[in-house]
Amino acid sequence: MTAALTLAAAAKINLTLHITGRRDDGYHELDSLIGFTTVTDTLTLTPADDIRLHITGSEALGVEPDARNLAVRAARYIQTHLGVTSGVDIKLEKNIPVAAGLGGGSADAAAVISGCMTLWGAPNSNPISDQTLAIELGADVPVCRYGHAARVTGIGDCVESLPQWPQASLVLANPRISLSTADVFKAFDGPIHTADEARFEGKDFAALVAYLADRENSLTAPARIITPIIGDVLDQLGALPGCRLARMSGSGPTCFGLFETEDEANAGQENLRHSQQGWWVEATPLVSRTTP
Repeated sequence: MTAALTLAAAAKINLTLHITGRRDDGYHELDSLIGFTTVTDTLTLTPADDIRLHITGSEALGVEPDARNLAVRAARYIQTHLGVTSGVDIKLEKNIPVAAGLGGGSADAAAVISGCMTLWGAPNSNPISDQTLAIELGADVPVCRYGHAARVTGIGDCVESLPQWPQASLVLANPRISLSTADVFKAFDGPIHTADEARFEGKDFAALVAYLADRENSLTAPARIITPIIGDVLDQLGALPGCRLARMSGSGPTCFGLFETEDEANAGQENLRHSQQGWWVEATPLVSRTTP
């Protein structure tokens, strides 16, 4: 049995997010292009007699280490799925802001799923349905588990591989406000998009910008109604030198500015940190792959 595992859980970015329908069970269907970042939580998993969670890190404040946490729920789910009684001690270094539209909890859950399958001796057995993961743990868990540039449809359960993103960088900005995904979806009242027929196959930065500019994040309007400062975040990002596109990620409130080079993004990070000292601001490459 493996003694311990240390895993990185990367924040995801919704480059686009269209709501394409609502099912009879209340779940919204979506069509989203997703990439990843170098902003990560770190999880260390050690075999134990029960499931326990300990949280540290710069974003640990207010994160409860109880049964509501997605990391704990993921471990319980795998325990039941495999029919085992083994436990795990999870040490979570939390660096991704909570309730921020970056999928931090989902990334943690995906890492715990992978880690527990390995710790408990079943890394390649008992396949898990992505639809079940989306319903039981959340729409971002399947793509975080996948860990590659992807187009996500359905309720988050249909994950389609995309080509590697062209070289690009991001500046992420969060005004230090948490925003409930459920509240944003509840406030959404359209429009409903049709499924996107144009597959992204851009080979360079200009093609990426052009493709994204024709699309949107359907949740921006309801998120801005709940949290008006999102409009200021988008304006501040869009005004940074070199920013080619500013958009909200997921259900917000984190927004991103898209830059061609790391130098431009790093300069944008310093500019925004200086002008908005109460915000969380990070520059990161746009990452296509989080797994080997």
